[in-house]
Order: sequence, then C-alpha cells, then structure tokens
Amino acid sequence: MPPLPWAQLMTTPQAIFHDQEPLNFDLWTQDNFEQAWHQYLRTRTTEQNPLYHDPSQVSFHTSLHLRTMVMPVNLYNYILLVHSEKNSKEAETYFQHGFLPVYYWSHAVIAADWFRYAQHDPVLQYDTGTFAQDFLIYNRAWSGTREYRLTFVDQLVQAGLATHCRTSFAPVDSDLHYSQHQN
Repeated sequence: MPPLPWAQLMTTPQAIFHDQEPLNFDLWTQDNFEQAWHQYLRTRTTEQNPLYHDPSQVSFHTSLHLRTMVMPVNLYNYILLVHSEKNSKEAETYFQHGFLPVYYWSHAVIAADWFRYAQHDPVLQYDTGTFAQDFLIYNRAWSGTREYRLTFVDQLVQAGLATHCRTSFAPVDSDLHYSQHQN
C-alpha cells in the first residue's frame, strides 16, 4: 500500500532554491504571505477545510515566512535554503527563522554543462589574443535588489576599465531612467 500523501509530505525534506536575487529576509511582508497562503488554498482541492481559513491558522502559516511556500510543517527542524551568495549576511537571519542556508552557485554548474564540448568544437576555437574586451557585463535590470549594478558600472568607469569589457546597460528599468535614480 503506498504511503498517504500527507505522510510523504511530512517525511520529505523541503528545499527552496533562491537564485538570481540577493537574499533579503524583509523583502516580503506579512500581507504577501497571507496572499500566498490563500492562493495556495485555492489551488488545493483536497484542503478546502474551513479550519485552514481560520485567522489563527492563517497567522500561524504566514508567520513561517518562506516556509509557507513549501510544506511548512514536517518532521525536520529546518528547510534547506539553497542560495548563490557566498558571504550573505542575511543567511544568519534565515537560519534563526528555521532555514538551513546552503551555498550553491548553480550558474557554475550550468555553465560547465553548456560549454563541456567547447574545447572540441572547431567553431568555438578562437585566438583569445585578438579579443578587444576581457569580459562581459550584462546590466539589463538595475533597480530594486540589483541597484549594486549601477555602482559597479560607475566603479568600472572610475577605474578606467570600461574599455576592457563589453557592457550592456538598460537606461530605463522599472519605469525609471538611471539619471533619476536615488540611493
């Protein structure tokens, strides 16, 4: 007899893969989690029990922060939070709230897979001595949690390194021109 779905959920370690954006524990509000909880309940036909909508239940589940997005309560004390920030100050905050931060830079693994045959592909054989730039920087988005990109590009210009890289930059992000940006 197969295990009951709830039993499997209660005994399966949970993980959240948080990539691309800096960890920011305070990014979401209690209202965000309440909306997510109600959305979760609307999509679960098996959990239409009115108790799940009771204010105390809503308060409990939404107090669990990102745990609300997975099976929030199970036999494990922590939910794995897989992230790509090697020295994140926010990791300790997440740890104090029931997450076990695990550093994993997925782009390194993905890039290794993308280019695994590059050394054997004659189309990709280039004389790197002819390259005009040493590296690429893509700054399509720079608002919100990516504001550090503005500072980085400014530092490249200040250090005289802009000619050594090919940089793309979107002057408008989130309906704001970079010249109007304020820290």
